[in-house]
Amino acid sequence: MTGGLVKNIIKIIICIINIPIVIFGAVAVGLGIWIALDNPSFLALTQLDGLAVVDQSFVKSGAYVIIAGGAAIFVFGIIGIVGTLRENACLLGMYVATLTTVIALEVAAIVLGIVYQSIWKEKLDTIIQKNIREEYDGLKNTKDWFTMNFDLVQRELGCCGHNNSDDFKLATKWNETASDGSRYAVPAACCKSNNYTVQGGVSEVEQCMKSPTQDNANLKGCKTALEELFNKYEHVIIGVASAAVACQFLMLILALILLCWKSKSDDVYTFKE
Repeated sequence: MTGGLVKNIIKIIICIINIPIVIFGAVAVGLGIWIALDNPSFLALTQLDGLAVVDQSFVKSGAYVIIAGGAAIFVFGIIGIVGTLRENACLLGMYVATLTTVIALEVAAIVLGIVYQSIWKEKLDTIIQKNIREEYDGLKNTKDWFTMNFDLVQRELGCCGHNNSDDFKLATKWNETASDGSRYAVPAACCKSNNYTVQGGVSEVEQCMKSPTQDNANLKGCKTALEELFNKYEHVIIGVASAAVACQFLMLILALILLCWKSKSDDVYTFKE
């Protein structure tokens, strides 16, 4: 009686834990599809606009990983629930094997994420600086994906360029020449004012673009602010992953106990009393 009660409790626990896993997998697939098809709207809605400065292909690759991972998580959760409820040794064995593999991969991912943190930061620097040189056009009504989002980041974070405002000297698509033949020092997104009304022959924005100062422009680079943004979500991801590993380890132990019970009832293995 006691053994049967304990077994039922274990089954209930495994099922309760796997139900949110199935839901999470389905949601992850949906989010991945959304990001792949329309990542700008996703980043804007989730207030992760700062991530939009990364190359679009990089974001889409991440979306495909989320879709694949979500689908795998969904199937994994279904196997766990069905195998537990039916006490199917084959499904339970598959569940245990998959769970062991997932835990090993997650632990490896957490360790690699910590060890190679500096490499990812360098990669981010390279991507953003390359896009400033090759893609940034600084137009007010730009259609360029990177320019639009990098300008948004500069305005939101109150910064200019990646390292500093000198980054735009290397921008090949940005037109530095003003209408009067003089040269702009910074694009309009670096200016604190958004007033284009001409007064005294020049608007506040144009005056800032030609002669930026601490009073009328944001001159510090966006690199530090972006690193803080990435570090913030990196720590959240590592924390969630660590909690997930602990939860999965518990499920692994419970699934093994249930599998041993099933094996014993089928006289597959002999256990000493």
